[in-house]
Amino acid sequence: MFPVISAFFVIFVENISEKIGTLLLYETACNKVFSMKTINSVQFLLFKDKLNLNLISMNWYNNKRIVVTGATSGIGRLLLNRLIEAGAKIIAVGRNIDCLPVHKQVIPFKCDVSHPENLDLLFEFSLINLGEIDVFFANAGFGYYEELNDPDWKHIDLIFRTNVYAPIYGLEKMICHAKGRDVSYVITASEVARSPFAGFSLYTSTKFAISGFAQTMQLELPRNIYLTTVYPVALKTNFFSRSGENASLPPFFQQSVETTVQAILKGVAKQKEEIHPMFLLNLTVWLLDLYLPFRRWVLKQSAYKLKKGLASSRKEN
Repeated sequence: MFPVISAFFVIFVENISEKIGTLLLYETACNKVFSMKTINSVQFLLFKDKLNLNLISMNWYNNKRIVVTGATSGIGRLLLNRLIEAGAKIIAVGRNIDCLPVHKQVIPFKCDVSHPENLDLLFEFSLINLGEIDVFFANAGFGYYEELNDPDWKHIDLIFRTNVYAPIYGLEKMICHAKGRDVSYVITASEVARSPFAGFSLYTSTKFAISGFAQTMQLELPRNIYLTTVYPVALKTNFFSRSGENASLPPFFQQSVETTVQAILKGVAKQKEEIHPMFLLNLTVWLLDLYLPFRRWVLKQSAYKLKKGLASSRKEN
């Protein structure tokens, strides 16, 4: 029992230490846990290795030539900041590049990734300015919060072109330009691909689609292409407020951008196939799958909240 409690204690303090940006607290916690004599020598070495994991991960990005789409806000913006600190040279992509930081390591590129000709220009621009691309973060995306009542092909097409077609087409371009070199391609999916919530039907369907594509491509890609799929939860940003009025997800489904980006940077540096930044959510989904009636109840609560929010909006109008 004590080893289990100790392990959870270390995980908890690790998250705190990432938020305050120091390993000192984590090291102190480890020493306290080790003093309980509940962790053997092998576990001690494993935990000690993790003390340097942040530094090792960030060193991996030094002098890397990187493209980040969706770099103007949320995950993309913080990724950009951390990659600057790591010494990478970055093409920062977004539709509103005026808000990007002015830095010698950053080359802004205005682009709407929902159009293939724009992605062609992006790759051409990146190769001219970087020479080669080592890592491509296909991070751009958006969501809707709504009920699907009125048929609207353009409405459906836009979100699929941005969230699905663009990252697929980008990977195809990356494979062509890699020419046998080791390269990394990172797709931002979402945990809603495993745990759907009412009101996000189109957004969720795009994440199901890109997740299925990525899992299949893991079986097909040549060994020099490292594909990583990230499954973040709802972030404490304005992403979901931009998706629609009254858009929100349960508190247990939310996480800070800082914690998410730390997990992404570590996972990509280790060339993981999948990154699930929220450990406790993985455990929760597994438990809910074991007891399906409760899982259905949780999902019905999201549907009830959607109906209530829409009814309230209609009354105000």
